[in-house]
Amino acid sequence: MALLLAIAGSVQSQWLLNGNSDVTNTSKLGSLNNKEVKFVTHNHQWMVLTTGGNLGINTNSPVATLHVQSTNGTVARFDGPAKGSMRVSFYEGLSGRGYFGSYYAGNPADVDFGTLDSNLKGKLHLTIQGLPALTIDTKRFVGVGTTTPGAKLHVVSTNNQVAKFDGPSSMYIGLYEAGAYRGYIGSFAAAANDVDFGTGAGNTTGKLHLTIQASPALTVDAAKFVGIGTTTPGAKLHISASESAFHGKSAAIEITNTAAGGANWYLRSGATGTATPKGGFSIANDALYALFISSAGNIGIGADPSIYKLDVCGTIRAKEVLVQTGWCDYVFDKNYNLRSLDEVENYINTNKHLPDVPSATEVENKGVKVAQMDSILIKKVEELTLYIIDQNKQIQQLQQKVIQLEKNDAGKKNQ
Repeated sequence: MALLLAIAGSVQSQWLLNGNSDVTNTSKLGSLNNKEVKFVTHNHQWMVLTTGGNLGINTNSPVATLHVQSTNGTVARFDGPAKGSMRVSFYEGLSGRGYFGSYYAGNPADVDFGTLDSNLKGKLHLTIQGLPALTIDTKRFVGVGTTTPGAKLHVVSTNNQVAKFDGPSSMYIGLYEAGAYRGYIGSFAAAANDVDFGTGAGNTTGKLHLTIQASPALTVDAAKFVGIGTTTPGAKLHISASESAFHGKSAAIEITNTAAGGANWYLRSGATGTATPKGGFSIANDALYALFISSAGNIGIGADPSIYKLDVCGTIRAKEVLVQTGWCDYVFDKNYNLRSLDEVENYINTNKHLPDVPSATEVENKGVKVAQMDSILIKKVEELTLYIIDQNKQIQQLQQKVIQLEKNDAGKKNQ
């Protein structure tokens, strides 16, 4: 078969290797029948143009419009002008879709692969088996496992391990904001087996927040103070919450022992409406409130602390109790008005109890103030001592009179 040059008017001539002067705008190079056009050098076929329009390079059966097959490492080479403008573009119809080359106005030595600047809606997909594995959308959001990324990096996976980062000793992933180093996650601060998450060494004012619904639940500040419910902790552990339920747990610390016989215990801060005194503190379990401290510093053990500094509902056992109060030495003052025994007797007959001592009914209704009662008892002991001293004087006087009478009787008998 000869390679023919078809010229207008269906005039045919052979294609001359040294040039053709009768080529026109309607001239055609190729076959006019239903046969392939083969390109041969040194009796070896290097290229074929099939009747279906597929061009095969180094293959006799091209399956695409351009099918290149090579045993060399470089299958094809595209060489364009310098200054970073060379590219191979991809069109669909007449619409430019993408390109690869060195077209982005950056470093001329860079290599690009992506969508064209005129393609305002198209995404770039890297695919495996015809399915997108990585997608970059028009916002330059990168999706791994999703074609609709919602952030700069959006990873969707059906595996339990969504991502893996493997580095050398002291490995970490740094977190930056506008070029400023904020924090990291990795294994950097201490032992190699540890895992860290926090602020970086150069971030001297930043805090670490653990958030729920984008609101801080736990905060660690630069002084290493920990805040729960507050972003400005004022102590090593600072818990802040609003609680008005009677047995609420929002402003509470719960300690649970899950072993046999264990229980739940709560440390609570009180407010209006809570079982814990307003502005006070309590220790309780699921069954009872064991201890209250009021805002005034009063303590109640199983009792309301609103009245007394210490109010105990139950028995107190102690090796010693020190009570500091007023004492009754004024009884021994010369001007003290000591009742006569007759007055005391009349008072007892009328009131059925000692003077200055509360009655049984009063004790039953109001209780006994220990310090006051001790003072009253000492007073009565001191008064009783004075009565005994007076009685002793009277007895001594009577004894002297008896002795004198005995002497007189003895003298009369001797006369």
